[in-house]
Amino acid sequence: MEYKEMVYSPAPVVTPQGEATQDMVRTISGNISHELFLNEFVKKGKPVLLKGAVADWHASKHWDMEYFKHLPTDPLLSVKKATIVEGETEKIHLSDYVRLLETCSQPGAATTKPPYLHDVAMFGIIPELTNDVSSPIIKNYLPAFYHEHWWKYVQFFMSIKGHITPLHFDTLITHNLFFQVKGKKRFTLIDASQRNDCYMKKWRWAQVDPKAPALDKYPAYAKVTPMVVEVEGGDILYMPAGMLHHVESLGFSISFNIDWHSRRSVLKGMLSRLKGSPTENLRYNFLLFLAIWCKVPEKYIWPYYKSYLNYIS
Repeated sequence: MEYKEMVYSPAPVVTPQGEATQDMVRTISGNISHELFLNEFVKKGKPVLLKGAVADWHASKHWDMEYFKHLPTDPLLSVKKATIVEGETEKIHLSDYVRLLETCSQPGAATTKPPYLHDVAMFGIIPELTNDVSSPIIKNYLPAFYHEHWWKYVQFFMSIKGHITPLHFDTLITHNLFFQVKGKKRFTLIDASQRNDCYMKKWRWAQVDPKAPALDKYPAYAKVTPMVVEVEGGDILYMPAGMLHHVESLGFSISFNIDWHSRRSVLKGMLSRLKGSPTENLRYNFLLFLAIWCKVPEKYIWPYYKSYLNYIS
């Protein structure tokens, strides 16, 4: 498969070293083959931005606030309060949540940050939404275990400007395939090898804020080399297992991601128990070990794994 590398420069972002620009992350126009993805990025532990890879999805063209305000179903969802790290949630109907975002997006609106629809298993709640996302290309990027029901493993996000997910790594030490459907987000990425220089707490959260690193308090962070990348509607961003990421919404945004394991990452995930990961993580990682290494069919794995999608750690 032919592919085209792209280089462009978004607005610079302040980092400990001055400014970081998007050309630190390889950017490719459209989709790439499974072999290229596996050999150049997964095995080397390098992120890649696939520009416009899902721009032809119905979702990329039509999902917006109006679309979600008027769906035939209006589920009651758990949304996270302002402090994502603490994991506090509240309940709200989807249509009411969208109207709240709409109100808070108006010029002159109160500065109080609304809750964040964050890590919601939306395709399981409203299966009809899967009709808006075509699936064949996803098989390029996921192991066979995920192919048939990839949408089950999706965690969904809806946000407005100012919503931030603090610097962290994904708790099971999975790979992360991130689909930006609508709007724009800015990611600050830090290689897993620099985790200790980010002053971790509660297993996976960093104390350092990459937007305003307090180097007098966290001096080792000065050695970190963050990468900054902006994703737009229709893009896919791949983040290798264990990569730290800080995510900032730059406007109204709809996106989702899939946390997934390769044969190598699932072993690292299980061994992370020796480094202090929560006990519950070992259970989820062991289930995926059975699926990926032992070929246990999904129908036996899913009933025990699905609670991960609502797991807050």
